[in-house]
Amino acid sequence: MLTGLIILVVVIACGFAGMLWLRQREIANHEAMQALAARRGWSLNVSNQSLGRPAVLRLSARSGVHWQAEARRLAPTTPFGGATGQTTDFRGPEPIWPEALLVIGPSGRDALVDQAHQMLDGTSGGSAQKLLGQAASAAVLPMIDQLTAQPAPDGVSILATQDPSRAFDLKDIAKLIREWSAQRANDMSQPIVILGPDGFRMRLGHGTSSAEQMEQFIDLALAIGRVIERP
Repeated sequence: MLTGLIILVVVIACGFAGMLWLRQREIANHEAMQALAARRGWSLNVSNQSLGRPAVLRLSARSGVHWQAEARRLAPTTPFGGATGQTTDFRGPEPIWPEALLVIGPSGRDALVDQAHQMLDGTSGGSAQKLLGQAASAAVLPMIDQLTAQPAPDGVSILATQDPSRAFDLKDIAKLIREWSAQRANDMSQPIVILGPDGFRMRLGHGTSSAEQMEQFIDLALAIGRVIERP
Protein backbone atom coordinates (compact mmCIF):
# COMPACT_ATOMS: atom_id res chain seq x y z
CA MET A 1 0.00 0.00 0.00
CA LEU A 2 2.77 2.38 1.01
CA THR A 3 4.77 1.48 -2.11
CA GLY A 4 1.80 2.25 -4.34
CA LEU A 5 1.31 5.60 -2.62
CA ILE A 6 4.97 6.50 -3.12
CA ILE A 7 4.76 5.59 -6.80
CA LEU A 8 1.64 7.75 -7.19
CA VAL A 9 3.36 10.72 -5.53
CA VAL A 10 6.41 10.31 -7.80
CA VAL A 11 4.23 10.13 -10.91
CA ILE A 12 2.33 13.26 -9.88
CA ALA A 13 5.58 15.09 -9.11
CA CYS A 14 7.08 14.11 -12.46
CA GLY A 15 3.95 15.24 -14.27
CA PHE A 16 3.98 18.59 -12.49
CA ALA A 17 7.68 19.07 -13.24
CA GLY A 18 7.06 18.27 -16.89
CA MET A 19 4.20 20.77 -17.12
CA LEU A 20 6.36 23.42 -15.46
CA TRP A 21 9.19 22.71 -17.91
CA LEU A 22 6.86 23.02 -20.88
CA ARG A 23 5.47 26.30 -19.54
CA GLN A 24 8.95 27.75 -18.99
CA ARG A 25 9.98 26.74 -22.50
CA GLU A 26 6.83 28.35 -23.93
CA ILE A 27 7.56 31.62 -22.09
CA ALA A 28 11.20 31.62 -23.26
CA ASN A 29 10.15 31.00 -26.88
CA HIS A 30 7.59 33.78 -26.73
CA GLU A 31 10.12 36.25 -25.31
CA ALA A 32 12.59 35.28 -28.05
CA MET A 33 9.92 35.86 -30.71
CA GLN A 34 9.14 39.28 -29.23
CA ALA A 35 12.83 40.17 -29.36
CA LEU A 36 13.04 38.98 -32.97
CA ALA A 37 10.03 41.06 -34.02
CA ALA A 38 11.44 44.16 -32.31
CA ARG A 39 14.91 43.70 -33.85
CA ARG A 40 13.61 43.17 -37.40
CA GLY A 41 10.75 45.66 -37.24
CA TRP A 42 8.07 43.00 -37.71
CA SER A 43 4.64 42.57 -36.11
CA LEU A 44 3.99 39.57 -33.86
CA ASN A 45 0.66 37.96 -33.07
CA VAL A 46 0.23 34.75 -31.05
CA SER A 47 -2.95 32.77 -30.37
CA ASN A 48 -2.71 29.93 -27.87
CA GLN A 49 -3.80 26.36 -28.46
CA SER A 50 -7.38 25.70 -27.34
CA LEU A 51 -10.08 23.05 -27.80
CA GLY A 52 -7.89 20.98 -30.09
CA ARG A 53 -7.06 23.95 -32.30
CA PRO A 54 -3.34 24.49 -32.90
CA ALA A 55 -1.43 27.43 -31.51
CA VAL A 56 -0.74 30.01 -34.22
CA LEU A 57 2.30 32.26 -34.26
CA ARG A 58 2.22 34.98 -36.90
CA LEU A 59 4.94 37.40 -37.97
CA SER A 60 4.28 40.03 -40.63
CA ALA A 61 5.86 43.04 -42.26
CA ARG A 62 4.99 46.47 -40.89
CA SER A 63 5.92 48.29 -44.08
CA GLY A 64 6.47 47.60 -47.75
CA VAL A 65 5.00 44.43 -49.22
CA HIS A 66 2.70 42.95 -46.59
CA TRP A 67 4.00 39.38 -46.34
CA GLN A 68 2.97 37.09 -43.50
CA ALA A 69 4.67 34.07 -41.94
CA GLU A 70 2.65 31.70 -39.81
CA ALA A 71 3.54 28.65 -37.73
CA ARG A 72 0.75 26.31 -36.60
CA ARG A 73 1.52 23.67 -34.04
CA LEU A 74 -0.10 21.44 -31.42
CA ALA A 75 2.00 21.32 -28.27
CA PRO A 76 3.15 17.88 -27.03
CA THR A 77 1.28 16.51 -24.05
CA THR A 78 4.52 15.47 -22.33
CA PRO A 79 8.06 16.90 -22.31
CA PHE A 80 9.11 14.03 -24.59
CA GLY A 81 6.04 13.91 -26.81
CA GLY A 82 5.84 14.94 -30.43
CA ALA A 83 3.46 17.43 -31.93
CA THR A 84 0.97 16.86 -34.72
CA GLY A 85 -0.80 19.01 -37.27
CA GLN A 86 2.17 21.31 -37.75
CA THR A 87 2.95 23.58 -40.67
CA THR A 88 4.95 26.74 -41.30
CA ASP A 89 3.82 29.04 -44.11
CA PHE A 90 5.00 32.20 -45.77
CA ARG A 91 2.73 34.09 -48.13
CA GLY A 92 2.75 37.46 -49.79
CA PRO A 93 1.01 39.30 -52.62
CA GLU A 94 4.35 39.72 -54.40
CA PRO A 95 6.15 38.49 -56.39
CA ILE A 96 3.58 37.09 -58.80
CA TRP A 97 3.53 35.21 -62.11
CA PRO A 98 0.29 36.60 -63.55
CA GLU A 99 -0.09 34.23 -66.47
CA ALA A 100 1.22 30.95 -65.06
CA LEU A 101 1.69 28.67 -62.06
CA LEU A 102 5.00 27.36 -60.71
CA VAL A 103 5.62 24.71 -58.03
CA ILE A 104 9.13 23.94 -56.73
CA GLY A 105 9.52 20.99 -54.36
CA PRO A 106 12.07 18.48 -53.11
CA SER A 107 13.74 16.28 -55.68
CA GLY A 108 13.36 12.52 -55.69
CA ARG A 109 9.57 12.56 -55.32
CA ASP A 110 8.19 10.55 -58.24
CA ALA A 111 4.64 11.49 -57.29
CA LEU A 112 5.28 15.23 -57.15
CA VAL A 113 2.84 15.90 -59.97
CA ASP A 114 0.06 13.98 -58.19
CA GLN A 115 0.92 15.58 -54.86
CA ALA A 116 0.83 19.05 -56.37
CA HIS A 117 -2.57 18.34 -57.91
CA GLN A 118 -3.90 17.09 -54.58
CA MET A 119 -2.50 20.04 -52.62
CA LEU A 120 -3.62 22.72 -55.07
CA ASP A 121 -6.96 21.36 -56.24
CA GLY A 122 -9.47 23.55 -54.45
CA THR A 123 -12.29 21.15 -55.33
CA SER A 124 -10.83 18.11 -53.54
CA GLY A 125 -11.80 18.52 -49.93
CA GLY A 126 -10.14 21.87 -49.38
CA SER A 127 -6.64 20.58 -50.11
CA ALA A 128 -5.60 23.97 -51.48
CA GLN A 129 -6.02 25.25 -47.96
CA LYS A 130 -3.48 22.71 -46.71
CA LEU A 131 -0.72 24.13 -48.88
CA LEU A 132 -1.62 27.76 -49.46
CA GLY A 133 -3.26 28.54 -46.13
CA GLN A 134 -6.28 29.72 -48.09
CA ALA A 135 -8.36 28.49 -51.01
CA ALA A 136 -6.87 28.79 -54.47
CA SER A 137 -8.36 31.73 -56.36
CA ALA A 138 -10.42 31.59 -59.51
CA ALA A 139 -7.31 32.66 -61.42
CA VAL A 140 -5.32 29.64 -60.18
CA LEU A 141 -7.90 26.85 -60.40
CA PRO A 142 -7.91 26.57 -64.23
CA MET A 143 -4.11 26.21 -64.19
CA ILE A 144 -3.91 23.21 -61.88
CA ASP A 145 -4.55 20.58 -64.54
CA GLN A 146 -1.97 22.24 -66.78
CA LEU A 147 0.94 21.61 -64.40
CA THR A 148 3.67 19.49 -65.98
CA ALA A 149 7.14 18.41 -64.90
CA GLN A 150 9.90 20.75 -66.09
CA PRO A 151 13.68 20.38 -66.39
CA ALA A 152 15.11 21.29 -62.99
CA PRO A 153 18.50 22.00 -61.40
CA ASP A 154 19.93 19.46 -58.95
CA GLY A 155 18.17 19.33 -55.60
CA VAL A 156 14.66 20.30 -56.66
CA SER A 157 11.74 19.19 -58.79
CA ILE A 158 9.70 21.70 -60.77
CA LEU A 159 6.13 21.76 -62.04
CA ALA A 160 4.81 24.64 -64.13
CA THR A 161 2.21 25.59 -66.69
CA GLN A 162 4.86 27.36 -68.80
CA ASP A 163 8.63 27.14 -69.19
CA PRO A 164 9.86 28.92 -66.04
CA SER A 165 13.51 29.00 -67.14
CA ARG A 166 12.71 31.90 -69.46
CA ALA A 167 11.33 33.99 -66.61
CA PHE A 168 13.36 33.08 -63.52
CA ASP A 169 16.86 32.09 -62.43
CA LEU A 170 16.00 28.55 -61.37
CA LYS A 171 19.63 27.68 -60.60
CA ASP A 172 19.88 30.39 -57.95
CA ILE A 173 16.53 29.40 -56.45
CA ALA A 174 17.64 25.75 -56.31
CA LYS A 175 20.95 26.82 -54.73
CA LEU A 176 19.12 28.62 -51.90
CA ILE A 177 16.91 25.56 -51.30
CA ARG A 178 19.88 23.15 -51.40
CA GLU A 179 21.81 25.25 -48.87
CA TRP A 180 18.77 25.32 -46.60
CA SER A 181 18.09 21.58 -46.93
CA ALA A 182 21.75 20.61 -46.44
CA GLN A 183 21.52 21.85 -42.85
CA ARG A 184 18.30 19.94 -42.19
CA ALA A 185 18.21 16.19 -42.70
CA ASN A 186 14.44 15.87 -42.16
CA ASP A 187 12.55 15.62 -45.46
CA MET A 188 9.70 17.62 -43.91
CA SER A 189 12.13 20.56 -43.60
CA GLN A 190 12.44 20.90 -47.37
CA PRO A 191 10.23 23.76 -48.52
CA ILE A 192 7.60 23.74 -51.22
CA VAL A 193 7.38 27.01 -53.18
CA ILE A 194 4.36 28.14 -55.20
CA LEU A 195 4.27 31.19 -57.47
CA GLY A 196 1.29 32.29 -59.51
CA PRO A 197 -1.40 34.94 -59.94
CA ASP A 198 -2.17 34.71 -56.20
CA GLY A 199 1.36 35.72 -55.27
CA PHE A 200 4.16 33.84 -53.56
CA ARG A 201 3.82 30.97 -51.06
CA MET A 202 6.30 28.74 -49.24
CA ARG A 203 5.51 25.91 -46.83
CA LEU A 204 7.32 23.55 -44.48
CA GLY A 205 5.62 20.36 -43.37
CA HIS A 206 6.29 21.04 -39.70
CA GLY A 207 5.71 23.75 -37.13
CA THR A 208 8.45 26.19 -36.12
CA SER A 209 8.74 27.07 -32.46
CA SER A 210 12.10 28.82 -32.09
CA ALA A 211 12.79 32.41 -33.06
CA GLU A 212 16.01 31.41 -34.82
CA GLN A 213 14.25 28.85 -37.03
CA MET A 214 11.43 31.27 -37.83
CA GLU A 215 13.85 34.02 -38.80
CA GLN A 216 15.80 31.64 -41.05
CA PHE A 217 12.57 30.46 -42.71
CA ILE A 218 11.42 34.04 -43.40
CA ASP A 219 14.86 35.04 -44.68
CA LEU A 220 14.82 32.07 -47.08
CA ALA A 221 11.40 33.07 -48.43
CA LEU A 222 12.48 36.70 -48.85
CA ALA A 223 15.70 35.62 -50.58
CA ILE A 224 13.79 33.39 -53.04
CA GLY A 225 11.38 36.25 -53.64
CA ARG A 226 14.25 38.58 -54.51
CA VAL A 227 15.66 36.07 -57.01
CA ILE A 228 12.21 35.72 -58.62
CA GLU A 229 11.89 39.51 -58.97
CA ARG A 230 15.30 39.96 -60.61
CA PRO A 231 15.04 41.16 -64.23
